[in-house]
Amino acid sequence: MFLRGEVHYHKARNFISNLREYGFKFQINYVVHKYNFHEMNDFVKWAIEEGAAQVNFIKFIPKGYGCEIKNFEISESLYTQLITDLYTNGNDNIKQILTGSNPYIRQKEHGRIVRRCVAGYRGFIYITPDGSVYPCPATVFSETLVGNVYHDTLT
Repeated sequence: MFLRGEVHYHKARNFISNLREYGFKFQINYVVHKYNFHEMNDFVKWAIEEGAAQVNFIKFIPKGYGCEIKNFEISESLYTQLITDLYTNGNDNIKQILTGSNPYIRQKEHGRIVRRCVAGYRGFIYITPDGSVYPCPATVFSETLVGNVYHDTLT
């Protein structure tokens, strides 16, 4: 099931292909809801095949467009259990691709809670649909805007 429609899925796949072709590292975010949580394991395997450096599983939150589909939300305990099981039962490749911005996984990997942004040490940037570049998806503010891939070079 495609939350934003199949067209956006194909656009994302094409963008991933272009990033890989030009040698960019990329991460993929996956919004977990009650109609797709059973596909998480297959998604991780696909992301590894595509060459993703990281996968972030984000719990569906019914706000914005999501207000119309509140019934898609899963409980926090189920979400945590799914992430835990995927990480615990995963091979080294799965554990590596899941290690990143999810605080629970970072804590499990290092035995402590992370109190800093993990994007920088992995060499990531965040590109919005309009091409704006930010250092992190949590810092999308005018004062942290780095540039725009449509108008500026990345060097």
